[in-house]
Amino acid sequence: MSSDVDAQCLASGRPSNGTALMSRPTAVRAATDHSALDQQCQLGFLDSGFRCSLPAVAYVEFHMVGHCQRFDCDAHGNACGVVCADHLDALDYTAQCTAAEMQPTALGRLFKRVAQCPTCGKTLIGASDVLQAVVAL
Repeated sequence: MSSDVDAQCLASGRPSNGTALMSRPTAVRAATDHSALDQQCQLGFLDSGFRCSLPAVAYVEFHMVGHCQRFDCDAHGNACGVVCADHLDALDYTAQCTAAEMQPTALGRLFKRVAQCPTCGKTLIGASDVLQAVVAL
């Protein structure tokens, strides 16, 4: 969730429905163990300079639907970082809304069975395809 790509981002090679986060437990530990107690929420906005000052509670990978080729996304279109409890709730709500909005209408399902990211074409079955990873610190 910072302006630069988190080098520890764990998104490579996961199935589209985001089922097996723990397939790389050593990578998860490496991303979350280093000074986890004194980490600050990394959510910020480049345009306004806002930076959250609350303590981080979880590491997340959030697919930036429609904006996944931005400079601050990893190779899979995910923003990766640690966030506070308030922003984790906001990201969860945003993932649910995005997944619901992206689902094709009844008529649209005749031509396209599942939703896809308009930028990269990633299949979006549900909210877990948007908020792909949440690991408590």
